[in-house]
Amino acid sequence: MIANVDVAVVYRIVVVLVVAVATIIIGKLAEKLFKGGARKAGVPEVEASLVASLLKYLIYFVGIIEILAYVGFSSIPILFAITLIGIVVGISARSVLENVISGYILRMRKPFNIGERVKIGNKIGVIKDLDLIYTTIETDIHQHYTIPNAEITNSKIFNLTRSKYNFPIELKFTIPFRLSISKTKKLILETLKEYRGINPNLPITLSANDITATGVDLKVRFYVSEYEMIDEAKDLLIREISKVMKNGFESSTAKEKQVKDEANTETHAGKTETGNPIKCPMCDSKRWTGYLRCKKTSNYYLYGKCLNCDHLRLDKCPVDGSELEFIPSQKAVKGG
Repeated sequence: MIANVDVAVVYRIVVVLVVAVATIIIGKLAEKLFKGGARKAGVPEVEASLVASLLKYLIYFVGIIEILAYVGFSSIPILFAITLIGIVVGISARSVLENVISGYILRMRKPFNIGERVKIGNKIGVIKDLDLIYTTIETDIHQHYTIPNAEITNSKIFNLTRSKYNFPIELKFTIPFRLSISKTKKLILETLKEYRGINPNLPITLSANDITATGVDLKVRFYVSEYEMIDEAKDLLIREISKVMKNGFESSTAKEKQVKDEANTETHAGKTETGNPIKCPMCDSKRWTGYLRCKKTSNYYLYGKCLNCDHLRLDKCPVDGSELEFIPSQKAVKGG
Protein backbone atom coordinates (compact mmCIF):
# COMPACT_ATOMS: atom_id res chain seq x y z
CA MET A 1 0.00 0.00 0.00
CA ILE A 2 2.81 2.37 0.92
CA ALA A 3 4.59 1.52 -2.30
CA ASN A 4 1.44 2.25 -4.28
CA VAL A 5 1.06 5.62 -2.53
CA ASP A 6 4.68 6.48 -3.18
CA VAL A 7 4.35 5.59 -6.85
CA ALA A 8 1.22 7.72 -7.17
CA VAL A 9 2.90 10.70 -5.51
CA VAL A 10 5.98 10.33 -7.66
CA TYR A 11 3.80 10.04 -10.74
CA ARG A 12 1.97 13.27 -9.87
CA ILE A 13 5.25 15.06 -9.20
CA VAL A 14 6.64 13.91 -12.53
CA VAL A 15 3.51 15.07 -14.35
CA VAL A 16 3.65 18.46 -12.62
CA LEU A 17 7.33 18.87 -13.52
CA VAL A 18 6.73 17.84 -17.12
CA VAL A 19 3.82 20.26 -17.47
CA ALA A 20 5.83 23.05 -15.83
CA VAL A 21 8.84 22.50 -18.09
CA ALA A 22 6.61 22.21 -21.15
CA THR A 23 4.82 25.42 -20.19
CA ILE A 24 8.11 27.30 -19.86
CA ILE A 25 9.42 25.93 -23.16
CA ILE A 26 6.18 26.70 -25.01
CA GLY A 27 6.05 30.20 -23.51
CA LYS A 28 9.61 31.07 -24.50
CA LEU A 29 9.19 29.49 -27.93
CA ALA A 30 5.98 31.44 -28.54
CA GLU A 31 7.74 34.65 -27.47
CA LYS A 32 10.65 34.01 -29.84
CA LEU A 33 8.43 33.08 -32.78
CA PHE A 34 6.21 36.12 -32.26
CA LYS A 35 9.22 38.46 -32.14
CA GLY A 36 10.62 36.96 -35.33
CA GLY A 37 7.32 37.28 -37.16
CA ALA A 38 6.80 40.82 -35.91
CA ARG A 39 10.30 41.82 -37.01
CA LYS A 40 9.65 40.51 -40.52
CA ALA A 41 6.34 42.36 -40.58
CA GLY A 42 8.11 45.63 -39.70
CA VAL A 43 6.66 45.97 -36.20
CA PRO A 44 8.90 48.17 -33.97
CA GLU A 45 11.10 46.26 -31.54
CA VAL A 46 9.59 47.74 -28.38
CA GLU A 47 6.01 46.95 -29.37
CA ALA A 48 6.94 43.43 -30.49
CA SER A 49 8.75 42.74 -27.21
CA LEU A 50 5.82 43.99 -25.15
CA VAL A 51 3.23 41.83 -26.92
CA ALA A 52 5.55 38.81 -26.98
CA SER A 53 6.10 39.11 -23.21
CA LEU A 54 2.36 39.31 -22.60
CA LEU A 55 1.86 36.18 -24.71
CA LYS A 56 4.56 34.31 -22.79
CA TYR A 57 3.11 35.17 -19.39
CA LEU A 58 -0.37 34.25 -20.57
CA ILE A 59 0.92 30.78 -21.43
CA TYR A 60 2.60 30.59 -18.02
CA PHE A 61 -0.69 31.55 -16.37
CA VAL A 62 -2.60 28.82 -18.21
CA GLY A 63 0.07 26.27 -17.28
CA ILE A 64 -0.11 27.20 -13.59
CA ILE A 65 -3.91 26.88 -13.61
CA GLU A 66 -3.66 23.42 -15.20
CA ILE A 67 -1.05 22.27 -12.69
CA LEU A 68 -3.09 23.46 -9.70
CA ALA A 69 -6.22 21.82 -11.09
CA TYR A 70 -4.30 18.55 -11.62
CA VAL A 71 -3.08 18.38 -8.02
CA GLY A 72 -6.62 18.83 -6.72
CA PHE A 73 -7.21 22.57 -6.33
CA SER A 74 -10.42 24.00 -7.73
CA SER A 75 -9.80 26.45 -10.57
CA ILE A 76 -12.59 28.83 -9.51
CA PRO A 77 -11.07 29.92 -6.16
CA ILE A 78 -7.68 30.16 -7.85
CA LEU A 79 -9.01 32.40 -10.58
CA PHE A 80 -10.82 34.49 -7.99
CA ALA A 81 -7.66 34.88 -5.91
CA ILE A 82 -5.55 35.77 -8.95
CA THR A 83 -8.16 38.28 -10.10
CA LEU A 84 -8.26 39.87 -6.65
CA ILE A 85 -4.47 40.09 -6.55
CA GLY A 86 -4.48 41.60 -10.03
CA ILE A 87 -6.97 44.27 -8.98
CA VAL A 88 -4.92 45.20 -5.90
CA VAL A 89 -1.69 45.32 -7.89
CA GLY A 90 -3.40 47.30 -10.65
CA ILE A 91 -4.68 49.94 -8.23
CA SER A 92 -1.35 50.27 -6.45
CA ALA A 93 0.58 50.42 -9.72
CA ARG A 94 -1.91 52.62 -11.55
CA SER A 95 0.56 55.39 -12.35
CA VAL A 96 3.13 52.90 -13.60
CA LEU A 97 0.56 51.23 -15.84
CA GLU A 98 -0.58 54.61 -17.17
CA ASN A 99 3.00 55.51 -18.03
CA VAL A 100 3.60 52.14 -19.69
CA ILE A 101 0.44 52.46 -21.78
CA SER A 102 1.36 56.05 -22.65
CA GLY A 103 4.87 54.95 -23.56
CA TYR A 104 3.41 52.32 -25.84
CA ILE A 105 1.18 54.97 -27.47
CA LEU A 106 4.16 57.29 -27.98
CA ARG A 107 6.09 54.44 -29.58
CA MET A 108 3.23 53.69 -31.92
CA ARG A 109 2.34 57.26 -32.91
CA LYS A 110 5.96 58.55 -32.89
CA PRO A 111 5.29 62.28 -32.29
CA PHE A 112 9.06 62.62 -31.77
CA ASN A 113 12.28 60.64 -31.89
CA ILE A 114 15.51 60.79 -29.92
CA GLY A 115 17.54 63.81 -31.01
CA GLU A 116 14.57 65.90 -32.14
CA ARG A 117 13.79 69.30 -30.65
CA VAL A 118 10.32 69.52 -29.12
CA LYS A 119 8.07 71.68 -26.98
CA ILE A 120 6.14 69.62 -24.40
CA GLY A 121 3.85 71.78 -22.32
CA ASN A 122 6.07 74.69 -21.26
CA LYS A 123 9.36 72.82 -21.67
CA ILE A 124 11.52 73.14 -24.78
CA GLY A 125 14.47 70.88 -25.44
CA VAL A 126 15.98 67.92 -27.26
CA ILE A 127 14.77 64.36 -26.68
CA LYS A 128 17.65 62.49 -25.04
CA ASP A 129 15.97 59.25 -23.96
CA LEU A 130 12.62 57.53 -24.42
CA ASP A 131 11.40 54.38 -22.67
CA LEU A 132 8.03 52.92 -21.74
CA ILE A 133 7.75 54.92 -18.50
CA TYR A 134 9.71 58.17 -18.84
CA THR A 135 10.97 60.55 -21.52
CA THR A 136 14.04 62.72 -20.91
CA ILE A 137 14.60 66.09 -22.60
CA GLU A 138 17.59 68.42 -22.40
CA THR A 139 17.00 72.19 -22.47
CA ASP A 140 19.21 74.83 -24.09
CA ILE A 141 20.90 75.46 -20.73
CA HIS A 142 21.65 71.72 -20.37
CA GLN A 143 18.97 71.01 -17.78
CA HIS A 144 17.56 67.49 -17.96
CA TYR A 145 13.87 66.86 -17.32
CA THR A 146 12.50 63.34 -16.89
CA ILE A 147 8.82 63.53 -17.76
CA PRO A 148 6.34 60.68 -17.14
CA ASN A 149 4.89 59.45 -20.41
CA ALA A 150 1.33 59.83 -19.11
CA GLU A 151 2.00 63.55 -18.61
CA ILE A 152 3.32 63.83 -22.16
CA THR A 153 0.27 62.22 -23.75
CA ASN A 154 -1.92 64.68 -21.82
CA SER A 155 0.14 67.70 -22.96
CA LYS A 156 0.44 69.60 -26.21
CA ILE A 157 3.41 68.27 -28.18
CA PHE A 158 5.09 70.56 -30.70
CA ASN A 159 7.86 68.91 -32.72
CA LEU A 160 10.11 71.85 -33.58
CA THR A 161 12.46 69.75 -35.72
CA ARG A 162 9.77 68.46 -38.03
CA SER A 163 8.04 71.84 -38.14
CA LYS A 164 11.17 73.72 -39.23
CA TYR A 165 10.44 76.49 -41.72
CA ASN A 166 6.75 76.24 -40.95
CA PHE A 167 6.07 78.48 -37.97
CA PRO A 168 3.14 80.71 -38.93
CA ILE A 169 2.70 84.18 -37.47
CA GLU A 170 -0.47 86.21 -37.86
CA LEU A 171 -0.76 89.82 -36.74
CA LYS A 172 -3.54 92.37 -37.05
CA PHE A 173 -3.11 96.15 -37.16
CA THR A 174 -5.60 98.98 -37.37
CA ILE A 175 -4.07 101.45 -39.82
CA PRO A 176 -5.36 105.03 -39.35
CA PHE A 177 -7.09 106.64 -42.32
CA ARG A 178 -4.35 109.28 -42.55
CA LEU A 179 -1.79 106.61 -43.55
CA SER A 180 -1.56 105.08 -46.99
CA ILE A 181 -2.55 101.41 -47.03
CA SER A 182 -0.32 100.72 -50.03
CA LYS A 183 2.70 102.32 -48.34
CA THR A 184 1.97 100.41 -45.15
CA LYS A 185 1.84 97.14 -47.06
CA LYS A 186 5.10 98.02 -48.80
CA LEU A 187 6.75 98.78 -45.46
CA ILE A 188 5.59 95.46 -44.01
CA LEU A 189 6.83 93.50 -47.02
CA GLU A 190 10.22 95.23 -47.05
CA THR A 191 10.65 94.78 -43.30
CA LEU A 192 9.84 91.08 -43.43
CA LYS A 193 11.95 90.36 -46.50
CA GLU A 194 14.99 91.86 -44.79
CA TYR A 195 14.41 89.87 -41.60
CA ARG A 196 16.88 87.01 -41.28
CA GLY A 197 14.35 84.50 -39.97
CA ILE A 198 11.73 84.82 -42.68
CA ASN A 199 10.99 81.74 -44.75
CA PRO A 200 11.30 82.80 -48.41
CA ASN A 201 9.64 79.62 -49.65
CA LEU A 202 6.28 80.42 -48.07
CA PRO A 203 4.07 83.40 -48.97
CA ILE A 204 3.60 86.62 -47.05
CA THR A 205 -0.10 87.46 -47.20
CA LEU A 206 -1.58 90.89 -46.54
CA SER A 207 -5.29 91.56 -46.47
CA ALA A 208 -7.54 94.43 -45.42
CA ASN A 209 -10.28 92.70 -43.47
CA ASP A 210 -12.53 95.43 -42.16
CA ILE A 211 -13.05 99.18 -41.89
CA THR A 212 -13.63 100.51 -38.40
CA ALA A 213 -14.27 103.95 -36.97
CA THR A 214 -10.53 104.51 -36.45
CA GLY A 215 -9.06 102.97 -39.59
CA VAL A 216 -8.59 99.87 -41.71
CA ASP A 217 -7.91 96.48 -40.13
CA LEU A 218 -4.88 94.98 -41.86
CA LYS A 219 -3.93 91.34 -41.33
CA VAL A 220 -0.47 89.99 -42.15
CA ARG A 221 0.52 86.33 -42.15
CA PHE A 222 4.05 85.00 -42.68
CA TYR A 223 6.36 82.18 -41.62
CA VAL A 224 9.65 82.08 -39.75
CA SER A 225 12.25 79.33 -39.77
CA GLU A 226 12.70 78.78 -36.03
CA TYR A 227 10.34 78.71 -33.09
CA GLU A 228 12.50 81.11 -31.07
CA MET A 229 12.14 83.75 -33.82
CA ILE A 230 8.38 84.13 -33.41
CA ASP A 231 8.48 86.79 -30.69
CA GLU A 232 11.44 88.53 -32.32
CA ALA A 233 9.63 88.83 -35.65
CA LYS A 234 6.47 90.09 -33.97
CA ASP A 235 8.39 92.74 -32.03
CA LEU A 236 10.18 93.90 -35.17
CA LEU A 237 7.00 94.35 -37.17
CA ILE A 238 5.07 95.97 -34.32
CA ARG A 239 7.94 98.40 -33.75
CA GLU A 240 8.07 99.43 -37.42
CA ILE A 241 4.30 99.88 -37.67
CA SER A 242 4.20 101.84 -34.41
CA LYS A 243 6.97 104.12 -35.66
CA VAL A 244 5.02 104.93 -38.81
CA MET A 245 1.78 105.44 -36.88
CA LYS A 246 3.55 107.93 -34.65
CA ASN A 247 5.66 109.85 -37.18
CA GLY A 248 4.02 109.09 -40.51
CA PHE A 249 5.83 108.14 -43.70
CA GLU A 250 6.93 111.65 -44.66
CA SER A 251 8.50 112.59 -41.33
CA SER A 252 10.26 109.25 -41.09
CA THR A 253 11.72 109.63 -44.57
CA ALA A 254 12.74 113.24 -43.94
CA LYS A 255 14.50 112.34 -40.71
CA GLU A 256 16.39 109.52 -42.39
CA LYS A 257 17.44 111.84 -45.23
CA GLN A 258 18.63 114.44 -42.73
CA VAL A 259 20.88 111.94 -40.99
CA LYS A 260 22.32 110.78 -44.32
CA ASP A 261 22.94 114.35 -45.44
CA GLU A 262 24.72 115.14 -42.20
CA ALA A 263 26.94 112.11 -42.65
CA ASN A 264 27.89 113.26 -46.15
CA THR A 265 29.09 116.72 -45.11
CA GLU A 266 32.17 118.05 -43.38
CA THR A 267 30.32 120.79 -41.51
CA HIS A 268 28.79 118.55 -38.85
CA ALA A 269 31.35 118.35 -36.06
CA GLY A 270 31.94 114.99 -34.44
CA LYS A 271 31.25 115.92 -30.85
CA THR A 272 29.54 114.32 -27.90
CA GLU A 273 26.51 115.81 -26.16
CA THR A 274 28.85 117.68 -23.79
CA GLY A 275 30.74 119.25 -26.70
CA ASN A 276 33.88 117.15 -26.38
CA PRO A 277 35.44 115.88 -29.64
CA ILE A 278 34.86 112.21 -30.48
CA LYS A 279 38.20 110.44 -30.54
CA CYS A 280 38.88 107.03 -31.98
CA PRO A 281 39.67 104.71 -29.03
CA MET A 282 42.24 102.89 -31.16
CA CYS A 283 44.34 105.76 -32.56
CA ASP A 284 42.93 109.01 -31.04
CA SER A 285 42.02 110.31 -34.50
CA LYS A 286 39.09 112.72 -34.78
CA ARG A 287 38.35 112.08 -38.44
CA TRP A 288 35.37 109.87 -39.24
CA THR A 289 33.57 108.80 -42.37
CA GLY A 290 30.15 107.41 -43.21
CA TYR A 291 27.52 106.29 -40.76
CA LEU A 292 26.14 103.14 -39.20
CA ARG A 293 22.68 101.72 -39.78
CA CYS A 294 20.91 99.27 -37.48
CA LYS A 295 19.75 96.28 -39.52
CA LYS A 296 16.74 95.71 -37.30
CA THR A 297 15.42 99.18 -36.44
CA SER A 298 16.92 101.09 -39.43
CA ASN A 299 18.21 103.77 -37.03
CA TYR A 300 21.22 105.74 -38.29
CA TYR A 301 24.29 106.76 -36.26
CA LEU A 302 26.85 109.33 -37.41
CA TYR A 303 30.62 108.85 -37.45
CA GLY A 304 30.71 105.29 -38.63
CA LYS A 305 34.37 104.48 -39.26
CA CYS A 306 37.69 106.06 -38.33
CA LEU A 307 39.50 107.39 -41.41
CA ASN A 308 42.87 106.61 -39.89
CA CYS A 309 42.50 102.98 -38.70
CA ASP A 310 39.08 101.86 -40.05
CA HIS A 311 37.77 101.25 -36.54
CA LEU A 312 33.96 101.23 -36.33
CA ARG A 313 32.70 103.64 -33.69
CA LEU A 314 29.94 101.25 -32.53
CA ASP A 315 29.98 97.47 -32.61
CA LYS A 316 26.24 97.06 -32.03
CA CYS A 317 23.05 99.09 -31.94
CA PRO A 318 22.87 101.02 -28.63
CA VAL A 319 19.07 100.68 -28.62
CA ASP A 320 18.60 96.92 -28.80
CA GLY A 321 22.05 95.43 -29.40
CA SER A 322 21.33 94.49 -33.02
CA GLU A 323 23.94 94.22 -35.74
CA LEU A 324 25.06 97.41 -37.49
CA GLU A 325 26.13 97.89 -41.08
CA PHE A 326 28.53 100.55 -42.31
CA ILE A 327 27.24 102.96 -44.96
CA PRO A 328 30.03 104.88 -46.72
CA SER A 329 29.66 108.62 -47.22
CA GLN A 330 30.76 110.86 -50.06
CA LYS A 331 32.94 113.00 -47.81
CA ALA A 332 34.75 112.45 -44.56
CA VAL A 333 33.29 113.69 -41.30
CA LYS A 334 35.70 115.63 -39.10
CA GLY A 335 35.39 115.04 -35.42
CA GLY A 336 35.80 118.36 -33.66
